[in-house]
Amino acid sequence: MSKRRTSLKKIREIMRMHEEMGLSNRTISNATGVSRPVVSQYIKDIKSAGLNSNEIQNMPDDVLLEILSGKKNKGNDRYRELASRFDAYAKDLKNTGVNLKVLWEEYIRGNPKGYSYTQFCFHYQVWKDAAEISMHMEHKAGDKLFVDYTGKKLNITDRATGELMPVEVFVGILGASQLTYTEAVLSQKK
Repeated sequence: MSKRRTSLKKIREIMRMHEEMGLSNRTISNATGVSRPVVSQYIKDIKSAGLNSNEIQNMPDDVLLEILSGKKNKGNDRYRELASRFDAYAKDLKNTGVNLKVLWEEYIRGNPKGYSYTQFCFHYQVWKDAAEISMHMEHKAGDKLFVDYTGKKLNITDRATGELMPVEVFVGILGASQLTYTEAVLSQKK
């Protein structure tokens, strides 16, 4: 079974339920879907850091994440060194041709005794999942259509001459149904 980190939003909710509502760990566990031992551990970790529910509600995510991961990885210099690179890795992954394998190869060249590729990916994914912020958007059917051209050009082959012609790819997506329309055109002009 893979180990998943609880979102910071849920951790804040666990502390709010514990302190403000006075609920038991079992009740909090049932309400949040987080196991009772994990609920207990988060409450213990936050209290041992000298924090309460009100303080962590307005605390920046990276600070809370540092407090919680610092408890679990205390004394682990190898993890701290890797975790300090995650922000830079997240930015690098937005570049064309960069993936976790490339980043790991660069990491292992500088740290021959560093984490294996699978552990490197696991730690990055746990960090990313815990720090990720998302928002669900509702769209009324037929209300919005999102359109754009893709960034990279593709090529089509002229059957008669065998010549490769660069084409732009137009994409349209309906907001509610996510139905997608694509078309290759010679230019972005009408």
